[in-house]
Amino acid sequence: MGGTDRAASDDNFATLWRPSADRRLVADLGRVRALRETWLRPEFPDRAMRVSLSTSRDGRHWRAVTGPVARNGSPIHLGRNLTARYLRLDLLDDKPMGLWEWTMLPR
Repeated sequence: MGGTDRAASDDNFATLWRPSADRRLVADLGRVRALRETWLRPEFPDRAMRVSLSTSRDGRHWRAVTGPVARNGSPIHLGRNLTARYLRLDLLDDKPMGLWEWTMLPR
């Protein structure tokens, strides 16, 4: 994953990603890929997390996929049957909350 922080998708539940000031995380998949689904494992699964998910093929033009939505639990399923090079996750709450993992499963 390119963008903000590799800790969000390092497949290691011992590393926690904390958002920067813009509360945005961008994943660069390296090329356009087909994804079966994507999900989040939030730091606090018992608290609702407001997020939006967008996709892009070029990193400049974005299409909203999910959101804004408020969900809790773990994992939080967001998008299904996506085709994109870039995924952008926007955290819409000001309260402190991190991610243990952002998983993107290929189709």
